[in-house]
Amino acid sequence: MARKLADMIAALASAAIPAAVAGLFVLAPSSVSDGLRDLVFDAYQRVEPRQRDPSREVRVIDVDDESLRRLGQWPWPRHRLAAMLDRLSELGAAAVAIDVILSEPDRTSPEEIAASLPPGPDRDRIVKAAGEKSHDLVLAQSLRRLPSVLGLALSDDAVGGVPSAKAGVAELGDPASAFVPRFRGAVPPLSQLAEAATGIGAVNWRPDRDQVIRRVPLLFSAGGRLVPSLALETLRVAQASPSLAVRSSNANAVAAFGQQSGIEAVRAGGLIIPADPDGAVRVHFSGGHRSRTIPAWRLLDPALVSREAIEGRIVLIGAGASALGDIRATPLDGSVAGIHIHAELLEQVLSGEVLVRPDYVRGLELVIVVIGCFVTAGLVRSLRPLTAAAASLVLVGAVWASSWLAFSHAGVLLDPVFPSAGMLATLLAATVGGHRRTENERQRIRDAFAKYVAPEIVEAIAQDPSALRLGGETKPLSILFCDLRGFTSRSESMSAESVIRFLNGMHTPLTDAVLAERGTIDKYIGDGLMAFWNAPLDVPDHAVKACAAALRMQDCLPQIAAALHAEIGEAACDDDPVTLGIGLHTGMACVGNMGSALRFDYSIVGDAVNTAARLEPLTKRYGVPIVVSEEIVEAAKGFAFVPLDVLRLKGQARATRIYALVGETNTLGNAFAGFLAAHERALQAALTGRETGGWLERVASASPKWAERFRQTYAVWETQAKSGWEDQPDDVERVA
Repeated sequence: MARKLADMIAALASAAIPAAVAGLFVLAPSSVSDGLRDLVFDAYQRVEPRQRDPSREVRVIDVDDESLRRLGQWPWPRHRLAAMLDRLSELGAAAVAIDVILSEPDRTSPEEIAASLPPGPDRDRIVKAAGEKSHDLVLAQSLRRLPSVLGLALSDDAVGGVPSAKAGVAELGDPASAFVPRFRGAVPPLSQLAEAATGIGAVNWRPDRDQVIRRVPLLFSAGGRLVPSLALETLRVAQASPSLAVRSSNANAVAAFGQQSGIEAVRAGGLIIPADPDGAVRVHFSGGHRSRTIPAWRLLDPALVSREAIEGRIVLIGAGASALGDIRATPLDGSVAGIHIHAELLEQVLSGEVLVRPDYVRGLELVIVVIGCFVTAGLVRSLRPLTAAAASLVLVGAVWASSWLAFSHAGVLLDPVFPSAGMLATLLAATVGGHRRTENERQRIRDAFAKYVAPEIVEAIAQDPSALRLGGETKPLSILFCDLRGFTSRSESMSAESVIRFLNGMHTPLTDAVLAERGTIDKYIGDGLMAFWNAPLDVPDHAVKACAAALRMQDCLPQIAAALHAEIGEAACDDDPVTLGIGLHTGMACVGNMGSALRFDYSIVGDAVNTAARLEPLTKRYGVPIVVSEEIVEAAKGFAFVPLDVLRLKGQARATRIYALVGETNTLGNAFAGFLAAHERALQAALTGRETGGWLERVASASPKWAERFRQTYAVWETQAKSGWEDQPDDVERVA
């Protein structure tokens, strides 16, 4: 339960920080968050631009480079603009907007030219001619013949200059001027033109930091008054609507709970335009503009533009020539005339399409962030790393798919960036946390096994914990039991502290010997120990390793004797030299975690363990340091073994041939071969009962040194032979 609670807390921690960071970016507008969202929404528009409806297409009369070449340099005389307006009136245009700031008198008008000349005959002729209508007056008359809109430029440098509004603006809810872009004044058109026009709208842009125009304001505030944009005013004029309406937060139909959240929508005639809180509209661009564009020179040729191309449509007149400077960037085009952006907005509104980020979207994105982060953390906790990563990526893909569907089917801009970033950050954090937990587990494994198994085995288990099969498995093992002879009697004269110090000093070199040969310490049994090979990891030559470890342990006797001298004195040790008894056997045994649910040990059980345990006491009986079974002799090549006897160990039905391990074959010399042959002949004679003694002398003739090492073995044979091989120790039985 505690582990599950810890895992749950860790999962919450790994998800909380990424979710909080991503949530801050969702809720707090910033250049970083807005910029990333814009890049995504721009990509959506490039993949699926707005589908153009030919029946609602706006016409753009473009003062392009060809028109300048044919009709002369810009600015053109106002009477030429008047001729264009008259032509559009004849063709039945619904409304015409001029995206040009006509703030100064036409310098080509006769009266303007006359005023600039010195007195003389030429001036008199010009003055006479000036009695005719001025170009500005001609344009004003043309403006009155059809629904028309002029542009004005808002500026903080110009103070005042805002002409009287052509239509009233009804405000519902909070004052709209608190949310829209504000300017100190404006550069208006000439007063006689402004009076003649049906409407006046601002031509200002609000590009983003990368100078790309994605949103177009519908309303501005100048000198404390609301000013509609050129596009909004054109929509009003085209519908012959006398006024505009703005619905903001805390209006009757908008529940903002007292918060001034901004503008909700703008109404122009029968058209309701959802808007961002600052009164801007994100344009869904269609890209390309050839079909909507009519060059100005073609319009002035009666034979080139048909009535069907103009009748009932909104017409915009603007400068598209590259030299005139009104070039902008959009998500779809790196350079496009500003007049086409007005046209895109008008077409979008007329077709009923919108791109909006409603108030609820930020809350929805925050919910997605929180849920996504915690689900991702749960996936990492419950699945394998690669599977969790794949599932998390599927979850991220689902967020992006939902965002795309919201854009393509509903025009709702749902940000996939920060929910995805939060989930990916959670994936990274949880994966790093999982890696740290894995490393901690590996360290615990190292700590748990470092005192029992060889360092290379510890490292192998730490790198691949699955190789450690907990719970038990049956496999071939080599098992060693070791015991210090005569320690019980010696310990009677030692204090408890001395006993502990000596046992620690004794077990340290013995343990090192086992670990050096890739063995595993099972347990310490007083002055003895139990070890095994081939678990927890496979050791292919485990019998060889066990024999080598037994010989290493024998080499530790001087170090053990020194530790004993330090505790009880050298005199007490000289009477009874320190010796070890070691039993070795190899066979099938069960290895794994054994014990209770509260405490368990990694240990082994089975008949092979009992066999090894019964071999160790026989070292005292036969006077040899290491007794092994015939299974060890068969498995451990390269070692020299001397046969001792054939016994049936207590509790076993089969006979066991036992041997003494005396060393590695290549270290024993030539005399050992002669001794071994004589020894085997003597054992055969003893077992068959043909003789009852004299084996030491007989074997000594072949090698006195080796025969002396087995003096006690020959004494056992003699005693047994004289008793008819009936006098056996309690843990063995005589083989018939």
